Amino acid sequence: MWTEVQKDGHVKFSERYEDPMTGKQKKVSVTLEKDTRATRKEAAKILAEKIQKKIDALSAPEKEYTLQELVDLYYIHQERSCAISTAKRNRYSLNTSMKLLGSDVLADRLTARYINERLETSGYAAGRLNELIKRFEAMIRWAYNDDYIRDISFLRKVHAYKDIPHKVKIQDKYLDGAELEAVLLSMQDSTDWFLLTKFLAFSGLRFGEFCALEREDVDLDALEIHVTKQYDTNNEIVTEAKSVCSVRDVHIQPELLEVCKGILAYSDRMRMLNGLGRRATLFMFNKDGGHVSYYAFAKYLKTHAMEITGKNITPHALRHTHASLLYEAGFTVDEVARRLGHANSKVTREIYLHVTARLKEKDNKKLDSVQFIRHA
Repeated sequence: MWTEVQKDGHVKFSERYEDPMTGKQKKVSVTLEKDTRATRKEAAKILAEKIQKKIDALSAPEKEYTLQELVDLYYIHQERSCAISTAKRNRYSLNTSMKLLGSDVLADRLTARYINERLETSGYAAGRLNELIKRFEAMIRWAYNDDYIRDISFLRKVHAYKDIPHKVKIQDKYLDGAELEAVLLSMQDSTDWFLLTKFLAFSGLRFGEFCALEREDVDLDALEIHVTKQYDTNNEIVTEAKSVCSVRDVHIQPELLEVCKGILAYSDRMRMLNGLGRRATLFMFNKDGGHVSYYAFAKYLKTHAMEITGKNITPHALRHTHASLLYEAGFTVDEVARRLGHANSKVTREIYLHVTARLKEKDNKKLDSVQFIRHA
């Protein structure tokens, strides 16, 4: 700190500090009536506070942001840093949160009480509320880390709700061999959905992986299906495969080979009937040459499965069905995991335990009918 005597006799006290953003030296000053031990002490305190205030101002938000502004900025950030499907899913969730909290609410003025009251009176189930809290908290933490808001201590007092999930029996998540055969027999009226159901059950592909298949991805000579991408039905775009494990070559066994030939023959007819020519490059496509509809297929599958088996079967349940059929055929969990293209799956492991327990029970009943000797 140094001093300069002014023309009116007052003393100007000055101190230098380093601007953390530029590394350059800057100066702050304060003028007092005279230069004494007491005024030097007072000046040092004032100058220290001024320096700290200037440094703090560099990291403080330049304005108070509304929730709507934060959501818009967060979406731009996510478009650059993650899959577009993830960014859109999060924005949809955050838009719901804004309806509950108010899009024009200033984020810096949020309190735990305000958030909790809005959530509790929303009428949403606990599971839905927990999903909203999860997405909202992620955005708020991002905003804090990027200096859009000053404080997020209120998040510690926003707690998840106790969810009581609907208990679904593991056997209701897939079809066994007899059920699959019965459902397929009921689908004779619709060639496309009949073939698609067979394909998913015999290959274990996800619906999105199937939709993204080009004709050249299905190699009947090498007996391989090259899975490298997936179709995002919500955003209607083809994206990268779900994970590194999802990129794989799926072997075409004899039963699946017949289905693949059936799909190719069906696609050739569709191409000719609708005048699509070479424009339709997908393995299976709709009448316009585009991706088949998840929602139309899901509705058709659910109707037939419910009527025949009483089970609420989804397209993804056909993937579980494939796993169960492999387990019954004696495949291990690791072998099935490689086939399906994932490192681990809680559902498929539960199916494995259920199938093996059922097979063991069948073995025991068979054993009970055996009589080793007629007479002692």
